[in-house]
Amino acid sequence: MRAIAAVAAVVFATAPTAFAEELRDFPYAAMSLGWHGPDDESTGNTNAIVRREDGFAAHAALGHTYRQFRAEAEAGWNRGAAGLTGRTDTASLTANIYYDIDTGTPLTPYIGGGAGLARVAFANVAVPGLGTIDDDVWGLAWQLGIGVSYGLSDKVDLYAGYRWFDVANVKMDTNNGSRVKLDDFGSHNVELGIRFRF
Repeated sequence: MRAIAAVAAVVFATAPTAFAEELRDFPYAAMSLGWHGPDDESTGNTNAIVRREDGFAAHAALGHTYRQFRAEAEAGWNRGAAGLTGRTDTASLTANIYYDIDTGTPLTPYIGGGAGLARVAFANVAVPGLGTIDDDVWGLAWQLGIGVSYGLSDKVDLYAGYRWFDVANVKMDTNNGSRVKLDDFGSHNVELGIRFRF
């Protein structure tokens, strides 16, 4: 009888710890919406400026958490006005790694980043002195992010964050045959999202 009681005591004593460890090791799905604030883009071959305006961004990810690390595959999209009558669309697919800072509270700061590919598309974007861009190109993309999540329950987190997103070596053709190389294609993104644990 004492042996049974001892075993029961060990089981009950370790159950919360085992449960906590299990919560740190799980697959998840996440999605977010936010504000997309691009930089003005100076071309590399002239002094012309391709002006992009603020817009919207959306992201969806599937990942896995182990202890304080998260690894995920993420699809992203943003759209904004450009020039007088044009717009830009960027679709991306990245692999990301994040580090969650355990505070012992429902609030969990995080930091991380990732890299992948992005398709940048310009539609009717006027470039002073060079014509209009209706073109798209694939390029290497990378991002860095920081934010904080709040645990609503064992299965659901809300999060708010900031990320810098950039696509390297963006080159576009204009309607008059000019080749435009953008020095940089970076943007600031502020987002609100939700994460579901499986």
